[in-house]
Amino acid sequence: MKAVTRKFLMLVAVFSMVMFFVANSYAASQWYLCKVQFIGRSGAGFSVRLTDANGSFTNKMFNIPSQVGNEFLAIGLTAMTSNHYISVYADPDSSVVLKMYLSSTIFK
Repeated sequence: MKAVTRKFLMLVAVFSMVMFFVANSYAASQWYLCKVQFIGRSGAGFSVRLTDANGSFTNKMFNIPSQVGNEFLAIGLTAMTSNHYISVYADPDSSVVLKMYLSSTIFK
């Protein structure tokens, strides 16, 4: 009986640690309204330099996942040529853009 209790407690402890680290890995990700300064290929992937409209970061380089590189490239180039902001779901700490949408907001 003690072995079963010990295994159960160990399982609960491991599960708690995993949930803590998984929750913290996405904690910094949030939505930002940004101006695109640069977007293009960098090595084997894509990169974008963004400035947050609310001042959270300025001219910060972000990596773009290769699976969505072409789509994000099209959105970024459209935003640059039409003077629109983009909405990004990003983590400034790990410098990764997870989602990107063209915003209807125009900057001057």
